[in-house]
Amino acid sequence: MISPLKTYKYRAFNNYSWQILTDQKIYFSSPKYFNDPKDCKIPILFEIGTENQMYHNNLEKIKELFPKLSPRQQKQKAKELAKSIYLKRNDEILKKELRESLIETHSKVGIFSTSLIKDNKLMWSHYSDSHKGFCIEFNIDMLIKSLEMHLWKGVIPIFKEVNYTEISPRINPYILNDEQVFMALYFTKSIDWAYEKEYRFLIDENANKSFELKPNTITSIILGSECSSENEKRMKEVLNNFSYQISLKKITYDDLDYNLLFEDILY
Repeated sequence: MISPLKTYKYRAFNNYSWQILTDQKIYFSSPKYFNDPKDCKIPILFEIGTENQMYHNNLEKIKELFPKLSPRQQKQKAKELAKSIYLKRNDEILKKELRESLIETHSKVGIFSTSLIKDNKLMWSHYSDSHKGFCIEFNIDMLIKSLEMHLWKGVIPIFKEVNYTEISPRINPYILNDEQVFMALYFTKSIDWAYEKEYRFLIDENANKSFELKPNTITSIILGSECSSENEKRMKEVLNNFSYQISLKKITYDDLDYNLLFEDILY
């Protein structure tokens, strides 16, 4: 899939929001702080796997872990392991350990959420202080390159659109590989949130950290229709300190309908 050129972050005016611009850094939050309590919490049901599914799943892992074993030995080891796991599939202690392991994984994943649209009135109301805030436009390719600058720190960015579903998936980890389980967990949400058209950037092992942006990553600032003159003035001052040009716009409403219009502002 070809990634879209732009993505957007709706913000209210506060110290953290100003710091995105003054420091030119973005923050990757742990999912445990998200406003949707079900976000990234799709149930992984280890107990619904069949013994045969467990066998084939474990066989692939055993081949990687024990390459010196003969094929017959690998199959025997996988068979014994599958039988043991299957017999314990409803063990409450094991389920608790698996849930705690998942919680630990959540605490290490960092997510930066954006939207593919800039003109959603609900987003302006919910995330931009009832249209008094602003919206940051990012160049997606430059945002990815900014994160790739930190590869030496162990940052490996994953980025894609969120998939919205009417029914919460039930993950059977024995018919999906680790990558498929990971993507289902972190890029699936309820259809109730579909209006956000979310595009996520995810990094593992780096939750609750900020990362510097390369020049030309932020391409435009859009002020809400109810933005105060004081905040508009300060925004102009902040943008004048950038080493590159960023366009500044402000939302107005069409007199004849509900459409949002974007007016260019000079500074």
